[in-house]
Amino acid sequence: MKSIQAKVITLICTLLLITLGVVSTLTYFQVKQQVEDNVRVEGESLVQEKTDLISLYLENFASSLDRYSQDGRIIDMLEAAEEEQEAAWTIVNEDFQTFNSLNEHIAVTYIGSNEGEFFTEPFIDVGSDYDPRTRPWYTAAEENPAAVIWTEPYEDASTGEYVVTAAKAVTSGTTVLGVVSFDLYLENLTSIINASSPGYDGYFFLFDQSGIALVHPTLSGNQADHPVVSQLIQSSNDNGFMDYQSEGENRLLYYNTVSETGWRAGAVFSHENMMAGARDIRTTIIVIALAAILLSGGIAYIFSRRITKPIVALKKEVSRVANGDLTTTMNSTSKDEIGQLTNDFNVMVGSMRELVESIQASVEQVNDSAESLSAVSEETIASSEEVANAISEVASGSTQQAEDVDGAKDLTIELSNQIEKVDYHSDELVVLSKKATEENQKGSTQVALLQEKTKAFNTVIGNVESVVETLANRIKEVEQVINTINDISNQTNLLALNASIEAARAGDSGRGFAVVANEVRKLAEQTSQATEKVRHTIEGIEAEHLKSLVKYILQRQLQLNKIQQWPQQNNRLMKLNTL
Repeated sequence: MKSIQAKVITLICTLLLITLGVVSTLTYFQVKQQVEDNVRVEGESLVQEKTDLISLYLENFASSLDRYSQDGRIIDMLEAAEEEQEAAWTIVNEDFQTFNSLNEHIAVTYIGSNEGEFFTEPFIDVGSDYDPRTRPWYTAAEENPAAVIWTEPYEDASTGEYVVTAAKAVTSGTTVLGVVSFDLYLENLTSIINASSPGYDGYFFLFDQSGIALVHPTLSGNQADHPVVSQLIQSSNDNGFMDYQSEGENRLLYYNTVSETGWRAGAVFSHENMMAGARDIRTTIIVIALAAILLSGGIAYIFSRRITKPIVALKKEVSRVANGDLTTTMNSTSKDEIGQLTNDFNVMVGSMRELVESIQASVEQVNDSAESLSAVSEETIASSEEVANAISEVASGSTQQAEDVDGAKDLTIELSNQIEKVDYHSDELVVLSKKATEENQKGSTQVALLQEKTKAFNTVIGNVESVVETLANRIKEVEQVINTINDISNQTNLLALNASIEAARAGDSGRGFAVVANEVRKLAEQTSQATEKVRHTIEGIEAEHLKSLVKYILQRQLQLNKIQQWPQQNNRLMKLNTL
């Protein structure tokens, strides 16, 4: 059978283990979900930011091209006669030189005319058979003269670096006079994209429409053959996210589309690194939970031991009394209800011991009186038999009176002697009867004393019942302490709610604090529920043992009631003596 102490410790530790286990699990999954949501929002925001920077970077050069396509000097050069173009190009070339010096990421600036002439800054010898009108950048700009067109990136033959061509048609009315173009190094795009980190040890990327990695930590300049890249390029959505596995690791990808070129810019996050914070929180909660369980177990052990130790000692002494040992006593070590109960137990045992001793003395006196009465009765019976014999002899003598007068006289004398003996024994019987009456009166006195002791014992029982009631009231005071703990939990819950409100006002910077505040509030609610269960359990356990003690007292009271029936038996004995 488990002790009260073991039950209390087991219950408290089990409740704490379940509560903290549920809290840690829910907290981990909530933090995990919160991290995923934060990464999603942050990823979409970062990718959108990088896309906007790329668009802004490209639009800066597009606006320069648009300005050049409307520059009167370039229009005049393209409309001039062949002999005048050289002089006009000198003026335009000076402007191109200045522009290129201010924009170091421009590889070359050039113009192709509708007559097939080709002008470059810096000068490039492309051969006499080079016709710009057949080049993709020229035909694309000619087909869409109102827009700046961007070609697919390609590797520059002289530098080995990737460049992209931007081109804009130069028109006069509806006639395309030529196309002005830039070859732009993509190196600066890498610097722009990698200027910041996406966090969680992730990285940014930029793919063109054919799947060539323009910006990537390992694939720059190469065709990516990963299925997720093909899915990314072929996606009909301008933006979105993908979950995939690479090299045995779960990853999360967010992407957006550069509207000017159709390139895909995005960021990749590792699930393992994303969940590092959540795992740290889970580990911290587990450590705190184990420490709380150990601390609570120690506190429960000390608290339950203080409660159950005197109860166990009292139970042991009560068992000794139940087995007939009325010599036991207990030392009271406290001034609470259990100490008062111990004192009353000692008083009760003392009263019972005195009562039993008094009963034993009365029984011995009654036994002595009964033995004396029995002896007197035996002598009376013997005398009666002698009288009967004498009368019988008198009857016999009367029948022979006529025959022997002397014999009758002798018999008469003998009869007289026997009558005197009967008279003597009758006097002795009277004396013994008086003595028996006195002994019965003494027995009545002892019975009266027995009744007084019984009343005193009933008073002790009443005191014990009062102490039991007082103990029940103290248990209610313990319940009030538990209610106070519940109030503290409610205040903690309110503070957590206020903290959540303040965190909500703080915006994104307070989101993590809001999660912790929410978990503090839930932990306060779980603490309140666990305290309530402990209160019910202690009440049930204490009530069970108090009922056992009350049952024992009632059994002792029933035995005393039987003792109180002795006066009736004594009265019957006195009536017998008066017969």
